[in-house]
Amino acid sequence: MVAPLSLHRVLGPGLLSLSVVCGSACGSSNPGTPSGDAGAADGGGVTCEGVDLQESAEHCGRCGHSCGSAACTAGVCELQLLKEMRAGSVIQAQALNGTLYFNVDDSIQSLSATNDLRNFGAYQNFFATSDRVFAINTFRNDLDVIPLASGEAGKIVPKVDTPSIGEIREVVSDGADLYLNVRHDNGTEGTAIHRVPSAPGNPVPELVYDSGGVKQSGAVLRLFVDQGTVYFVGVKSSAFGLYKLDDTAAPLWSLSSSRFLDVNGGRAAGFRSESVLEVRAADGAVSKFDVAATEQGVIFGDSVYLTSVSGSGGDPTQWSATVRRVPLDGKPVEVLKQVDLTKDKPANDTAPARGELHMARDDKAIYWALLQGDARSADKTLRLWKWVP
Repeated sequence: MVAPLSLHRVLGPGLLSLSVVCGSACGSSNPGTPSGDAGAADGGGVTCEGVDLQESAEHCGRCGHSCGSAACTAGVCELQLLKEMRAGSVIQAQALNGTLYFNVDDSIQSLSATNDLRNFGAYQNFFATSDRVFAINTFRNDLDVIPLASGEAGKIVPKVDTPSIGEIREVVSDGADLYLNVRHDNGTEGTAIHRVPSAPGNPVPELVYDSGGVKQSGAVLRLFVDQGTVYFVGVKSSAFGLYKLDDTAAPLWSLSSSRFLDVNGGRAAGFRSESVLEVRAADGAVSKFDVAATEQGVIFGDSVYLTSVSGSGGDPTQWSATVRRVPLDGKPVEVLKQVDLTKDKPANDTAPARGELHMARDDKAIYWALLQGDARSADKTLRLWKWVP
């Protein structure tokens, strides 16, 4: 899975209830659009004879399409507010198997499908798998492995010994090994990728990619894992590209900016410019979509989901957030959710507010973590949302 990059924006302090808006523009290709019949199976031999597909949370819109703990209305799963809490900052989010992992106030926490909150301790970056969380402590510059199994909470296996390779900035796993995005400790200020076994112990890191001292924003900007393959966004000769780690001679895909959004199912999404979204299919074919400026996005099913934050007339106290769906079949872009971030803000409060917005996905749903509040305060409101398309 992918852990989205940190975003910091000036936002307002209020939040409207997010509602799914899906009118006649939603065709049968929309995963949340009612389709099929009550007797049909939706994989796995599931049947639902006599079930109302318009209201059943277990068979919402089509047989076997579950909303989880959310309600089903008119054959579409409703957006679900998972948690509201006080926080000062959020820098990362990742979803896996119905659990949302997020870094809040420099500690890793998770919110399970049953709404259980767990704190893993103070760390700055992490990557979760089905049975463990790999966590970076940048103050100690080491890597801890935290088992998820019941009864083992808080048990830490020995650290990976990495002082010789510089600052660890990011970690991902392909299911067998760990891949560390690190800053050189040799004066070049470039970055490199090292591989280490994910088993407990103190293995010697293996260098698998070296930036050669490129300094522009860090030569390795971001790591992705898709279907057991490791990708990275890198800079070579001031050009941005998406590379497969096992073939770094030439980029798999080049863009004019570093705004790569996601890699999922062999497909990749990123922005060619401020208003041109491109999606690269597994066979290399590229589709283009005219879409306004976007902060984050994920590929899910037959669409790309995008988030954006915009102000009104340049006024830093008037902001809103929008979630859009871009169908990959060429149908019109849909505004799925609209958030008024300035609702209930006092008219005489002109202080700029601060917000952080993060997006994540697993194989069942899409998640958002929205932090908002006065920029002068470390006590803001964090709301965690989930939607099953």
